[in-house]
Amino acid sequence: MSSEYKPISTSLWIFTVIILFIFGFFGPVWTTMIPGGFTNWYTAGTVGCKLWVPVLPTVLIFFLGILREIGLFKSADKTTFAFLYVATIGLVVFLTSDGWPIQDTYTGFLASRVVEPDISDNWPSMFAPPADVVRPIVSGGAPVPWGALMPFIVFWWLMMAAYAVFYLAIASLLRHHYIDVEKVPFPQTIVSVTLANRFLEQGNLRKKLGTPLIVGIILGLAYQIPLFLTALYPWFPDVYGWRTNTCNHGTVWLTAGSALAQLPGMAMLNKSAVHAAIFFLAPLSVLTSAVITNIIFQILMQVA
Repeated sequence: MSSEYKPISTSLWIFTVIILFIFGFFGPVWTTMIPGGFTNWYTAGTVGCKLWVPVLPTVLIFFLGILREIGLFKSADKTTFAFLYVATIGLVVFLTSDGWPIQDTYTGFLASRVVEPDISDNWPSMFAPPADVVRPIVSGGAPVPWGALMPFIVFWWLMMAAYAVFYLAIASLLRHHYIDVEKVPFPQTIVSVTLANRFLEQGNLRKKLGTPLIVGIILGLAYQIPLFLTALYPWFPDVYGWRTNTCNHGTVWLTAGSALAQLPGMAMLNKSAVHAAIFFLAPLSVLTSAVITNIIFQILMQVA
């Protein structure tokens, strides 16, 4: 079985580099400037906190498809959509509020060297360099002490690389269920794949998008606009109860007076519609395993 090789055009390379430069530079700036209540929904990286649904590739594919429909970028084909997705998916970790380098474990270790010396003085240098090395990171105006920083850099690089290898192994194990058995892409990619395929079909824009997608966009706006206004204006009605014992991504923490709080293992519940919707994209075998595992976990917690 052979496949046709299609070289990447120079114009596509230039277009992609421009996109990467714009979002790679301004994306982290935007993420660090938005208020805390907006960080889980309005970054260009991911939404839903640890759900990690990538935003940038899907949004770019959507708008590229719209521009293609109105006569701009008419030459955009399957290669263009795929190349744009692959090129921008790596940016999402840099454009999210809880991703590297904006917020990560090592930043806390650096800060602790200065603000918690009684604790951090017991750490090895690979966790964080000494306080006198950390302070110029904030103030600047000093030469870079590579010798003092090298154990720190190597340790955290190795830890991140180890996580990458681990999750690559997990993804390889799950790949069989997603692609070979149920013939679907991974949940985080299925929306982008569907959008790209729709825009490449024949017909008008309404036919390409389809009624379910249009209804979904309307429902998404109906869900997000009240949340946005609730976080922006204190006087706006709290339609979804987001101001009461709720993290900004939709997790409700149970207070001591709650009946469910008396059950071990029931510290939090999630009421976010995005978290519920993403489960519809997962294979049934994975959902079944997750449900059974959670039931076993809850039973064991009660027994213990």
